[in-house]
Amino acid sequence: MEYQGWKNRQTWNVALYLQNDEYLYKLAQRYRTYAPLLRALQIRGITHTPDGVSYADKRLSRRELAAMLRDL
Repeated sequence: MEYQGWKNRQTWNVALYLQNDEYLYKLAQRYRTYAPLLRALQIRGITHTPDGVSYADKRLSRRELAAMLRDL
């Protein structure tokens, strides 16, 4: 079931914060796939969105997030 055009609410929520938080946006612009971005977030101690969704949630569509990263 889609959520706001994304695979699910978790993917939408992560994409929302990566695109709308200035610090996260500038960090995300450095990456083209999600795995290295996730590592960079974890190194910085950023593990969850302000809404409580884990950046490592297994339900995230990494394919959709990678496509979003390429468009930043």
